[in-house]
Amino acid sequence: MECIELCDFLKNTRTWPLNKNELSVITHQIAATLKLPFVAFSIQEPLEVIEWKARTPTEGVARFELLKSFLKPTITQLEAAETNGNIIHSLEIPADLRPWSAEGSSAFIHLINISVQVRPEISKDESRSENAGTHFLGWLAIGSDRPLGAEGESLLACISLRLSLLATTWKLETMLAQRTQFLSVASHELKTPLTSIYGVLQLEERMLKSSDPLLNTEKQKTYVRVMIRQVQRLNELIDGLLDVSRIQNGRFLVEPTETDLITLVKETLETRLMPIAQDAGVSLHFNGPEKLVVWVDPVRLEELISNVVMNAIRFSPEGGVVWIRITDEASAFRITVRDQGPSVPVEDRERIFRPFERTQRTSRLGGMGLGLYISRQIALLHGGNVSLVESIPGKGNVFEAYLPSLKEQTLTSTAASA
Repeated sequence: MECIELCDFLKNTRTWPLNKNELSVITHQIAATLKLPFVAFSIQEPLEVIEWKARTPTEGVARFELLKSFLKPTITQLEAAETNGNIIHSLEIPADLRPWSAEGSSAFIHLINISVQVRPEISKDESRSENAGTHFLGWLAIGSDRPLGAEGESLLACISLRLSLLATTWKLETMLAQRTQFLSVASHELKTPLTSIYGVLQLEERMLKSSDPLLNTEKQKTYVRVMIRQVQRLNELIDGLLDVSRIQNGRFLVEPTETDLITLVKETLETRLMPIAQDAGVSLHFNGPEKLVVWVDPVRLEELISNVVMNAIRFSPEGGVVWIRITDEASAFRITVRDQGPSVPVEDRERIFRPFERTQRTSRLGGMGLGLYISRQIALLHGGNVSLVESIPGKGNVFEAYLPSLKEQTLTSTAASA
């Protein structure tokens, strides 16, 4: 009866949980239907939360945190597993770690990984098994006072199969939506500079046909500068698309080396961002130490700085100011970028770090919605992060990149990310 009720519930659950409430419903339903003392979900995408339900927990959150620490090595194995579907890890835990009321001297946790394989790669060498398309989404933990029997394993297999199907469907739908959005955004953004270049070339052609070779020489120089700027924009758009492709295929790497951060930031601002800011009527103000040597990939870090500052320029009003600040800490540094643009709606504050995503705000300079996504990936590969730390209506937004500055930390973090 319990199996039938659970299967009916899972059958009627047609979508992958996209918010905490949906995840909570599934968690509580599994616990209630199967009369389990403990059920916990850890979903990394898109929620990045843990939802759990326990039968009259005795120690509550504190006991649960201890349990997570105990399970961490096994969970790490699950997250690293390159396989799809029904992996069930059952292990006995100390009775004093269970976050549910005791009914016996034994306690067990059964872990199920939830992963999907949406981009399988078929190797010509049949002896090799390639699962580059495996995507880990999270895990499900079920607690019990006794080992699983055959019926219990069947129930967990049923849960695993249904959740994997829901996850696969959601992942495929997400990829299709991103592809559609990419085609729409890319066609628009690539067409804009091409149209501008085409128009300028037509004007140049008319001038060259003039009988006076000195006619409008200054205008010709202006037109050449416009074409150069638009070609640079096209190059940046294409670089962004290539970066996304490398990220999604696991080929986006960093090569840290000893770098003078202050010189790098100043050169990036002066040669690459100042002209764009001036054309947009935006002022750039920089504040930082005289010198700061860090262990980073200079090419990737320049890309991160350009993307975050460019994002601030795009959304700043004409006559606005963008402040860039470098803060040195014991073993890390922060790059803080403050703008005077419209605030980011609460529901968009994590979404803007996904590829091809845009907010409800209006950008004066366009963009494909890739800059913040690529910047966060660069920071993560260095062992850091990029986040929106402040967004206040009427006052603007503050984005912050936090990265370790020491060689040992960077190498360890990069290896862990890889």
